Amino acid sequence: AHAPTVRELALVACPSPADLAVSGPRAYVASLADSQGLGAVVDLSDPAAPRLMTGRGAGGRHQGIGLYGETAITTASIDALIGFDISDADAPPGPPSARITGLLGHAYSRIWMEGFYAYTLLGQSVRSLQIVNLADSSLRSSGAVSGEFCVHGGYLYARQPKGADMGLAVFGLDKPDEPVLRGYAVHNELLSPQGDDPQGILGMAASGDYVFVANGAKGFARFNVANPAAPYYAGSVMPNGMTSVWEVAVSGATLVVAGDTATGHSVAVYSLKP
Repeated sequence: AHAPTVRELALVACPSPADLAVSGPRAYVASLADSQGLGAVVDLSDPAAPRLMTGRGAGGRHQGIGLYGETAITTASIDALIGFDISDADAPPGPPSARITGLLGHAYSRIWMEGFYAYTLLGQSVRSLQIVNLADSSLRSSGAVSGEFCVHGGYLYARQPKGADMGLAVFGLDKPDEPVLRGYAVHNELLSPQGDDPQGILGMAASGDYVFVANGAKGFARFNVANPAAPYYAGSVMPNGMTSVWEVAVSGATLVVAGDTATGHSVAVYSLKP
């Protein structure tokens, strides 16, 4: 498949973004600032003119966010998954409520949803994948995934080393709680989660045949995963005005990128239309 055209549309200032989740015309931003929780909501009704909306505070620092129906779920440094009601897209998110507490240990990572399952990483120097069945709150662990990742369309894509190389690992989720390695794309320019990015703050997202990987001062990388057994690196982009990229999220033909500028933090919006 041909690589999508990545065309920057707009840039909007945003408070301490740590993770993004996009659904329809809204981008939900988890905040690293203490007690800001769901720090901001961005209205993407007009992608060329995004509008910052009111968020909702909550205790702790919130590293990750995922969407589960009409609930935004964040991973918080207070060792819990926190839920926010987002059923009314035109109103501020509802007050925070504990979904799962004391279950993930140090739940300071991003979170991804696939069906009834939530995927996140546990730990700091040594990290392992935690798979939560949201229907019954049961938990399974997998040592196969150790780097930051995203989940999309029955696959889990992880930025992690393989031997002496760095790159993108593709895991099949035929059984949602048992990821199996299917393929690997070497790209040694990716920052290492064990060295360059020990807290796993560089995000990822997938859309169609492509995976987008935030890569700090190198912008964001693109990988073609049309053939899960033979993925490959397809180039990198640095947004205009940014000095580094820490997060990416996709909804339909819109790519949202969060990162640093010379004067603060911003969110950039891209079109993926041909």
